[in-house]
Amino acid sequence: MTTIYSLENDQLYIEIANMGAELTKIYDKKQKIDYLWQGDENIWNRHSPVLFPIVGALKGDAYQYEQKTYYLSRHGFARDLPFKLFRQDDNQISFVLNYNQATLEMYPFKFRFKVTYTLKDNNVTVRYQVDNLDDKTIYFSTGAHPAFNIPLTKAETFRDWRLTIEPEETRTLIATKNGLIDSFNEKQVESPFHMRLTHDLFKNDALIYTTQGSTTITLSNIINSHKIVISYRSCPYVGIWSPYPKEASFVCVEPWNGIADTIDSQQDFSAKMGINSLETDEIWYSQYQITVN
Repeated sequence: MTTIYSLENDQLYIEIANMGAELTKIYDKKQKIDYLWQGDENIWNRHSPVLFPIVGALKGDAYQYEQKTYYLSRHGFARDLPFKLFRQDDNQISFVLNYNQATLEMYPFKFRFKVTYTLKDNNVTVRYQVDNLDDKTIYFSTGAHPAFNIPLTKAETFRDWRLTIEPEETRTLIATKNGLIDSFNEKQVESPFHMRLTHDLFKNDALIYTTQGSTTITLSNIINSHKIVISYRSCPYVGIWSPYPKEASFVCVEPWNGIADTIDSQQDFSAKMGINSLETDEIWYSQYQITVN
């Protein structure tokens, strides 16, 4: 059974479901605007799923570890499992997912995965924490998948929005083929880095860019002051996605610490592209921030 929790201040009201520790609402109380996609079974029935222990797809939905084959569906299992409430106060709430027998059959590592949401002014900070509870190195990826309503009001259109990635520098546009990374066809994209939103941008699936170091991604409206800013310091990739050809009224901006398999992957999990490793008793952190206006 899904339980909905909430935080609010003078500016924002947010909701988080225990199922998947998923952020389901970012509501501006003054403007009466919900910035987060509310889901539609005919288009995409999620809001902001949390991705763990993989990001994207595995080749054949399978991987090898210690000469044994395991199976994981796209983006991993965390988004479909109930988390336990860990702690809540006036401006912060944390959820935790611990390994169990069912997860060990898909993912042979003992872990604790904590997701924390902090609300301050017009900002929502999302923090991921992975604890290695095992007696061996564990391997994992984490990722975010928030979907933002574009347009926000009936006075706007999808094309009234643009996307900017800063700092302005040359980045790699990572090509995909059938959901896997096609490293043979990646491109170098020169700065400045601004694009007008059109549905055709996504005709070949998500746009995936490298984003080493501090990064700010802004969705801004060219006819008014509405703006959505996603910022982070430690995610090496970002996926930008909207369904095509459905012409959905949302855009996902997805900071990732991990990425899908390559088309020529040998399926060795410890050598997977973008994988993170964590030694026994160590703790790993990553976070990103959403600022709305």
